[in-house]
Amino acid sequence: MYEKPEILLTCDPRPRFIDQHNCVWADSGHTHANDCTDRDTRPHSNCSAHNGARRLYAQVDGQWHRTVLSTPYPAGCGQPSAGVCCGEAAEKKVDEAAFIRQILSDVGTIASVDPKRIYATGFSNGGLLVYQLACEMSDVFAGIAPVAGALLYSPCQPKQPVSVLHVHGLADATVPYTGGGILDTPPVEQVIDTWVKLDSCTGAVQVDHPIEIVTHSVYASCQSGTTVELYTIDKGGHSWPSKYVLPISQIMVDFFNAHPKQ
Repeated sequence: MYEKPEILLTCDPRPRFIDQHNCVWADSGHTHANDCTDRDTRPHSNCSAHNGARRLYAQVDGQWHRTVLSTPYPAGCGQPSAGVCCGEAAEKKVDEAAFIRQILSDVGTIASVDPKRIYATGFSNGGLLVYQLACEMSDVFAGIAPVAGALLYSPCQPKQPVSVLHVHGLADATVPYTGGGILDTPPVEQVIDTWVKLDSCTGAVQVDHPIEIVTHSVYASCQSGTTVELYTIDKGGHSWPSKYVLPISQIMVDFFNAHPKQ
């Protein structure tokens, strides 16, 4: 169930990014973009474990601020299906992309939104979902930032290039970096190669190490100013990286800021 938000702070046109499954400063929290009317659809108002809260982030005077939709928040059920997974969402074949489009449409009636700066991030199943959104809604999203996710949606045929910032632990046993696991996901390197081709990147990969256990790979010279980036964490598991290892929340903000839709 989704009800239009009552209040949203407004100002000049601002970028938005939607966070699926995990809020940026929380360790876990299921948010789900679908409508399952036979589930408990009571609204939730925070972002802790297993809730339906959702956050939007805005840029004002060069700084990013957390702008929170007042209750009721979008409430869904189960886990994002990403087209193939999991449980009730997959069984009912809910239209995740249509739900997200409706949210953005409703937000646009009460706030000024820069259509060139709309982004999505997600953890685990949410990472699967944001890849689906990039495939299905490339006309909307300028960039995505999946964490511990993979590209399962097929066929992925984006009409426009989308910047991608992927984060993955090399010891992830749930969505293994080398592929397989409970969802039989493709290897992360294969996912990155796929997106490098989809974005028509021509530049050679540039690799650096922000710290010893983190490898950062950048594929630039992509179509329409897009970029594909990969952060891997040695011995990192199926979790949102600790800010003491990799300040990924700020890295995402900087990445999104640098990659508006052209």
